[in-house]
Amino acid sequence: ENGPVSRKNFNNHSALDGGIPEITWYAEHVRKLAPGAQVWAGENGPAGGGDDGTCGNNSICGTYASAVWYADELGLRSRHGFAQHQRQDFIGGHYGLVDSPDSRRALSAFQPLRLRPDFWINFMWKRTIGTNVL
Repeated sequence: ENGPVSRKNFNNHSALDGGIPEITWYAEHVRKLAPGAQVWAGENGPAGGGDDGTCGNNSICGTYASAVWYADELGLRSRHGFAQHQRQDFIGGHYGLVDSPDSRRALSAFQPLRLRPDFWINFMWKRTIGTNVL
């Protein structure tokens, strides 16, 4: 199944490779229109949408299935020459790298953090690959 990455296809290479045409198009156009400029990735995700800006109600955002997509995305963009990959949310939504243990999605000075799966992808990328895309 191609299209947005979902719980049913998160480990399917065709679904994961679905973003390659967009990645290639973007990198080619930046190089053509701004020679010498770095190519950066902005906010993106395995599934877009949702009225509340959290990838939708039935999304894989914030799950281990999403982490497979995120690791693949970092690698694909790195392979296509992207210098940076920027993440919109450190905390909050269904796709923040960290979260609070309650539904308020806010932290107090004494509240523990819950580290989400994509946090560990960033951690492992930094430890094993370096800062090529982060």
